[in-house]
Amino acid sequence: MIVGNFNHIIKCLHPVEEPLVKKKIQEMEVEINPGIETHKWKSQDINSFIAKSKLVVDTLFETVKKMKYSLEKVTDALEVFNVKIIERKSKPMTPDDYDQYLKALFSNKIGKVKEQGNIIHKLVKEVLDAVKADKKG
Repeated sequence: MIVGNFNHIIKCLHPVEEPLVKKKIQEMEVEINPGIETHKWKSQDINSFIAKSKLVVDTLFETVKKMKYSLEKVTDALEVFNVKIIERKSKPMTPDDYDQYLKALFSNKIGKVKEQGNIIHKLVKEVLDAVKADKKG
């Protein structure tokens, strides 16, 4: 389980995601390295090593899982905007009617932008909190 989660973390990260958890990956590698170099199944403190390593790897695994889930939800939120902005009407409209139509349409679009923006902002904040990233940089 430890190796599977470790490999998943290393393989699934996109190059732009990796810097967010690079320090935690390095800490995880330091933590599990004795299992590769010195510990054996019969080592005296193997159970505590396994428990501690599993905790470190699982914690980072959950963080990466949260990042991937949030990215998926951000993509879904942006998909709302993958439509034509203005639909062509089949019958002619007067300039005043068209102006009213556009005002209503843009008001609706602005509402969607605010709504989806709030969702995206919340998801990004959750990821920043999960990776404990520097919000200034």
